[in-house]
Parts: sequence; structure tokens; C-alpha cells
Amino acid sequence: MLCSIICHPKLFGGASWFSGANIEFTMSSRLSCRALGTRETGFLALCSCALFFLAFASCLLSGILLSSHKETKMSLDTSGFVQTIQGNVALAPTTTINDLVTSTSTTTYVRPTNDWAVDVSMSRFPGTVASITVHGRNDALSTTDYVPITTGGTYMQLARSSGLKVRVRAGGNAADTLLGAGARTILVSGLEDAADLPAQGQVIDLAGASASSDSAKSFVRITGVQVEQVGTQPAIDGVNPPARAPTGDIILEDTSGQEVARVLAGSEKAQIGCLSVSGELGGNGGARSYLLTSIKFQVESNQSADFQFLTRDAISNVAPEDQGAFLPRLEFKDVEREHEVTFDPPFNVGAGPSDFMVVGRGALANTGASVTMTFLRVENP
Repeated sequence: MLCSIICHPKLFGGASWFSGANIEFTMSSRLSCRALGTRETGFLALCSCALFFLAFASCLLSGILLSSHKETKMSLDTSGFVQTIQGNVALAPTTTINDLVTSTSTTTYVRPTNDWAVDVSMSRFPGTVASITVHGRNDALSTTDYVPITTGGTYMQLARSSGLKVRVRAGGNAADTLLGAGARTILVSGLEDAADLPAQGQVIDLAGASASSDSAKSFVRITGVQVEQVGTQPAIDGVNPPARAPTGDIILEDTSGQEVARVLAGSEKAQIGCLSVSGELGGNGGARSYLLTSIKFQVESNQSADFQFLTRDAISNVAPEDQGAFLPRLEFKDVEREHEVTFDPPFNVGAGPSDFMVVGRGALANTGASVTMTFLRVENP
């Protein structure tokens, strides 16, 4: 009678098969008891049938799950950097977890469906992508007002048609001159006072303790100042690369005498925690978008500071009322020591012409702080 239970047609009869099997099982167990004539033997038969059905149901359920499960594997052909997707492929590892992986080992590249960092490294974005890092420092934050994180705490912000020429302020070190042993020339980068505020650079010759000549170009933003040429290169010790640094501070000012940037003695460049971008189109004729990928703050020991990340668009408009206002997009309170935020996916902060900058306020007088921002510039095709 047990055979009739296993081969019963209702066992494979669709959704109602399980109830039918139970009924047949109950009847068969009774018949088994009568045939053997003892209660103990009937009980054993009942247990055997129950265990068999549990094993059968477990195998059937496992088969259903395995047949419906799909593995998606993405493998990377490193020879041509071609990414392929293979569906319904069983993952068969070629090494155990304790085996040594060498340069000739067969490996499987595993990644999430959307991973912007991998896509950037493999040039899978629809346009050209460039990485931009901006670093700024302010050694004396205000305790009342938010000020730019720049050397000297200033940042040029002029309206178009109001741009000014720039020069190196008098009072520098005598060694920092065109024929001296210190810094000889500097490269000034910024946005020129013209339509779309094109990004421009100009080399200025230093004149020691005297003021330099005015720049040929007029600027509305100064985004960078770095030493271009020095008279005496420091020796290479095999560990530290030679630095191109001035002997004394180099202060860049506009023709009205307002300081716009500063390079400290011993430093290669001005530390400006602001990024101003032009409205120029990319090389493919597409607009440029800017994505913030990370922002890192550092505050001197035993001090704290508040920070804001600001953006302003439409900076190429002539009339001040037509220019965008600074908008606080991110705020960080009571930052101590070091704090870093990574955006995954990257934070789309806008397109040019725009300002992206960090301002800070210290809890105590003369609080020193620095900021490092990393952007992706995407040129749409």
C-alpha cells in the first residue's frame, strides 16, 4: 500500500496535489495498520511515509528555486578594456580562498550594476571627463562672518565689464626677481573679462621688492597663482621632489590695490578653496557640467569651525541684478580635526559660468582650516 502512495496520480496534479496526497496517505496508513495487525508497526509506517514526503518536497522545492535563479556576472577583458555581461552563468571559482592569486590566475571581475568610479576609469561616460582638485587654506578664520578658505581670506569676485588687471604688490623679497635666486616668474590663472568668461593664464615677471608690471589681460576671477620659474633649484634627495617656491610672500593685487591672491614663502602656489568656471563649450561643442565627488575639511587641533559649500550661477551677466546669488548647498557644523564626505553618486553642482566655493567661520580667533574638493568635469557630446 505504500507504493500506491508514491505513485498516486494526484501527486503531480497541479495546485491541489498536496491535499490529495494527504488524504491518500491517511487511508494508506490505516490499511497498513490492518495488514500488519499491530499498532507499533502502523506507527512506524506512518513515520516512514511522513519522512519520505518531507524529503520529496524539499528536493522539489530546491529544484524550483535553482531553475528560477539567475546569476549576472560582469567580466572585464583587461587586454582591450571591453566589458561583457554573461547571464545564467554558474560561478565556478578557479582557486580556493587560500590560494595565491598571481598575475596569470584566472579572475572574475565583480561590480555593482551602477558604479560611477568604474565607469569613469573605463571612459564609459557619454562625454569627456576630467578630474579637478581644488585645495584652499585660511590660517585665521573670522569668528563672526563666513570667509573664503583661501590664503589671506580674499577671493576676487567682479562683474563682467568691471574686470581689472593684476600685478605683484611691491614689498616682496629681493631674491624673487627675474634674474634672482628665488622665484622669477609666476603663472596667473583666472576668468578673463569677456563673453562667457574664458579661462586664461598669463605669466608675470617678478621684480623683487618692486611692483611688477600690470597684466595684459583683465580678470574677473583669479583661480590660481603658482610659481613658474625659479633661479636656484633645490637639490633632489631621492625622496622629496624639488619645490618651486618664492623666498618671500608674493601678494597679487588688482590695479586698485586690493589683494586678490597670495603665495606664501616656501609654497609653490596660492591655496584657493574656490572653483570658478567659464561658460565655454567643450571640445565636442557640448556644455560642461560639474560634479562634486568629495570634500575634505581639516581644522587645527583643539579648534572647531563651521563650513558652507556655496554655488552661484550666471556670473557672466554684466548687471549685478542679473547675476545669480550665492546659495548654500551644503553646511557642516562644529567640524573638528578632519572630516571627509564622499558623494556616491557624485553631486551635480551645475554648469558654467559659475562659482563653487567653501567659506568657513571659526569658533575661536585665529582658527586655521583647510579644504580639499574634487570635481568631475563632464563635457556632454
